[in-house]
Parts: sequence; structure tokens; C-alpha cells
Amino acid sequence: MALITCSKCGKRVSDKAKACPHCGSPVKLAVSEPVQEEILRNQEPIHQPQSEAESQHLQETQPKPQLQAEPTHDQNDEPKKGKGGLVAILVVALLVLLAGAGWLWYDNSQKQAEMEQQLAIQREQARQDSIAAAELREQVRRDSITEAKKQEQINIIYNEYIKVLKKHEYGGCFLFDITKDGIPELWVTAYDESEKELEWPALHIFTITNSRARKLCDATSGGSYYQGDDYIIANWNWIGDDFALIKLTYNGNKIVEERIRFYTWEEEDNLHISEPKIFQFNIDDNKILMSQIESYF
Repeated sequence: MALITCSKCGKRVSDKAKACPHCGSPVKLAVSEPVQEEILRNQEPIHQPQSEAESQHLQETQPKPQLQAEPTHDQNDEPKKGKGGLVAILVVALLVLLAGAGWLWYDNSQKQAEMEQQLAIQREQARQDSIAAAELREQVRRDSITEAKKQEQINIIYNEYIKVLKKHEYGGCFLFDITKDGIPELWVTAYDESEKELEWPALHIFTITNSRARKLCDATSGGSYYQGDDYIIANWNWIGDDFALIKLTYNGNKIVEERIRFYTWEEEDNLHISEPKIFQFNIDDNKILMSQIESYF
């Protein structure tokens, strides 16, 4: 936009204006003569005021041209558009970062939860193993105490029966739990000092009471013995021609002798007893005595 001089009033007006805002005269542009003539030919004849009063009246009645506001060109429009795109990019980038951070947080949370769960499982397993180890140690301790008590009882029985055996110089021995109390009785076929001249030894039965050996029974002399479930069959003989099979049982207080039958020398070869014969060992066979005592426990 440029300013030109009004040809009528001489004031400065815009070259875009159609009429002078001061005097109302049409704005004439400097153009070539052919063009100017064409313009003047097409224009209606302008009434020229004849006097100053008429000129003033004409100025007052002549509608003043409305000045059109020239469109202003905002130099910041393009930068604003550029800034808007940049903001959008930044927003998208921020959302991506937030999404990534959220995913990382979620993933880390899941991993942390799994790790804590694994640690909880490991702690529980360690606790169970600790309990099992404690129970095993307790069981080993109880077994050790039981084994120690058992071995102590075996040693008591062995030592007490050794004292009995040392009193007898001759004879044979065997163990049998006729009282069914879990402790085998020591059966001794031996000579007493007063019976050394006798042809057949006497039978003595010793049992353990209050960690001491005591004599449970003295029976008639015998030769061989046979074991039943809760009794002993003794094949006894005397000086003379008579033999006898005697069943020994325990009535809760003492050994009871029950004579089953008598037989003679002639009948001995035909005598058959179905019960197994009891193994007898010499009074000096201490190792066998200990092994037999241990076999009851």
C-alpha cells in the first residue's frame, strides 16, 4: 500500500481508496493516456460545484467511502503452524515415553512379584527342610537314647549271667524267655558244689530282677531240652531204668513241672519229639552268650 496526493484537496490518501476521504473526490492514479481516456469515458460525469457553498454542501451530502481494513498479514502465522506441529510431536513423544515407562514399571513389577514369590517358596522350602532336619536330629537322638538304653540293658543281663556262670565249673547253658517279659532266662545244667559226685547235673533257671540275677527254679536233673512256643520239654533221666519227658511252664510266679510220660531204656531209641532241640553252649562261650542276648532285642 502506498500514499498518493489527492488531486482535488492535495491531502494524502491511499492509492487503494476509490475516493478521497477528505473531499470525496475520486482518486486518480497516474496511468497512461489511453487507459486514462478509457477510464474517463466509462465514468459518469461528475457534477462540479459552482460555488463554495455548493461544494461544502456536496461534501456534507456525499457519502463518505468506507475504508476497508487492509488485511494484515501476521508474520507469526507460519511459525505458529510450525510450533503446533512441534508441540504435537512432543506430545506424541511424551506419550510414547510414558507408555514405555509404564510398560517398564509393569514389567519390573511382574518380575519383582515373581522374584518375591520364588523367594517365598525358597524360604518355605528352607523352613520345611529345617523342620525336617530338626525332626531327623530328634529322631536320631531318640534312636541313640533307645539304642544306648538297649545296650545298657544287654550289658546288665550279660554281666549278671556271667556272674552266675562263673559259679559253675561244669555243665551247659542256654537262654529261653519262658516268662515272656522280653528278657531271656539263663538255663544252667551244672553241678552244685554239693552235687559234684552225682552222675547227672541239676537244672537251675536264673532271671533278671531289678538288674540282678536271681534263681527262679531248681529242677530235677536232665539231659536234653526241646523248645516250644511258651514251654520247655526236658528229657530227664535218673539213675536206674526210668526216663521221663517233663514240660516246664511259667505260671507268673515259678516254673511248673508237668510229667508227660515215662519210658524205659528200651524205648529211648524209638522216642521222637517234634519240637526243635535247644542249642546249648559251654559256660565259657561268652561271645555266644552275648550274641544270643542281643538276638532278643
